[in-house]
Amino acid sequence: MNITMGVGASRTYNDTLDTYWRKPDEMPDMRAGPSFDTQIGFGENGRKERVSLTTEAEMNAANLEPSQRDYCAHKLIPLLQCKRENFPFVQWYCHEFKSAYDHCQHDDYIMRMKEFERERRLLERAKRKGVLDDHERPLSGETHSDRRDQRTYNYGV
Repeated sequence: MNITMGVGASRTYNDTLDTYWRKPDEMPDMRAGPSFDTQIGFGENGRKERVSLTTEAEMNAANLEPSQRDYCAHKLIPLLQCKRENFPFVQWYCHEFKSAYDHCQHDDYIMRMKEFERERRLLERAKRKGVLDDHERPLSGETHSDRRDQRTYNYGV
């Protein structure tokens, strides 16, 4: 059995090369949002829009930080409340809440990766069909060199 070490690092390295140097016009810029219509390929009814199950007032009452205000806030609020109530014994009393929150975070990550892959495939398809010029995107007019000059990185995509 041949095991290669450093596969994770090489994957990150190759993705970075693809994003900024090899194929910048075929890699989606997830900081800018979707560049194609979000309903393409979902039939006449389209797809359901994701909405947060927690209101802004509930998040303010729970004192959630801006980084915690996502689609899983409805799972995080009971977890934080359980941690406050059972402080020294958090591991024993709050593991169901922690597991539910982790599962929600994982599902959200999977959804974001699916959106990234969808954008990437649509960009490759548009480039292959000749819809895109070398440095053009469907909904935004910026070029890949403009994106390269921004030098902002979002590792939590």
